[in-house]
Amino acid sequence: MPRARSSGSVSPRTRPSDSLHARTSTANGRQSRRRLLATGGATTLAALAGCTAVRSLLPRSRPETVDCSGPPESHPWPTYGYDPARTGAAPERELPPADAEATQFSGAAPEGPGNSVDAPPVVGDGTVFVAGDVAVEARDLATGARRWSVDPDDGVATSPALACGVAFVTALNRTYALDRTDGSVRWRTDRGGGVDPAASPAVGDGTVYVPRTGRLEATTGRRLGSLDAGRYSAQGVAVADGVAYASGVNRDEGLVAAVDADGERWTADVGPVYTLPVVADGTVYAVAKDGECHAVDAGDGSVRWTAPIPEGVHDAPAVADGVVVVPAGNGEAATGIDASTGDRLWTVETGPSVGSPAIYGDRALVPGANTGVHAVDLATGERLQRWDVPSVGSTPVVAGGRLFYRAWHRSAVYVVG
Repeated sequence: MPRARSSGSVSPRTRPSDSLHARTSTANGRQSRRRLLATGGATTLAALAGCTAVRSLLPRSRPETVDCSGPPESHPWPTYGYDPARTGAAPERELPPADAEATQFSGAAPEGPGNSVDAPPVVGDGTVFVAGDVAVEARDLATGARRWSVDPDDGVATSPALACGVAFVTALNRTYALDRTDGSVRWRTDRGGGVDPAASPAVGDGTVYVPRTGRLEATTGRRLGSLDAGRYSAQGVAVADGVAYASGVNRDEGLVAAVDADGERWTADVGPVYTLPVVADGTVYAVAKDGECHAVDAGDGSVRWTAPIPEGVHDAPAVADGVVVVPAGNGEAATGIDASTGDRLWTVETGPSVGSPAIYGDRALVPGANTGVHAVDLATGERLQRWDVPSVGSTPVVAGGRLFYRAWHRSAVYVVG
């Protein structure tokens, strides 16, 4: 696989689309942001690997029921944010050496500007599942060999979710349950989640949660109910103990809502949250782009504390062991916040960032768009090592002693180690 080359510098993000109901303006907003990110003069990275044709996702004549009766599955990184609660916190992992280089692992989109996909891959069954713009791919974790590749017809910009023996994929206007062995369609519903990685599906207790679409029965795809966040269509969703916590936004107004099978439990006005919330230890954490991180009681929606963070954070924090790790966004440093009090514990310079942090044991991996991936001590913020790799545009996903990330200026996935 070709080696990645240095590719200019990232500029602060533009604001995402102001309307959750305008498909065209949302897509154009993300493409405009990518063009702004590339104003430093990005050099095209290596040519796409494994350029074989993809096949269209044609539905079966009779949809197959998905079996969710087995025990919960365990995978290295099964869904966006690691778990349905989106904590971004996984067990301790072997990390690649600091001098490991980045090579291209997968390209799920054609060459050219505007391939605005931030969603990281997911990993399970010795396979890396990648979705981006025009294709969903499954590649061997160790070798990168393509196992299958399919075209979801209407575009996909979200991470799959591995559960019930399948890969659940949310495209722009459809949601699929794909067989993990060959990519064939088990079921399909003509309801999608949009073009933002925050719309990645969450799966829990036999239910698939999809922003804009609602709750779907995992076995058949049948719609069970809405996920609307108060007066707004849901932007992103986290799930804990059978309750969905959804963010909603329109222009400079926004909120977080708790929704269960009986409907809305509460809403909390916390400002413009352009990403999904995170749930940990009975608290919902939400970052607003105007420079505030909010801790909301998961039971009644009361705001426990509000902490200042850099403006322009469009990616969710990661939470573990009483520390909330907030990425730099349009600022220059990631921030560690005491989960109980909202007090700042530490900062670490990363430059502007694209993508959420990830926590592996007592280490947090924080992306820097131009500065690589930074491993810091979760408790103190001490920088332990840094991978000097280019164009980091997503959560750093570690599996099999290797680190995977999406480049911020195109849909290609790179691997370190």
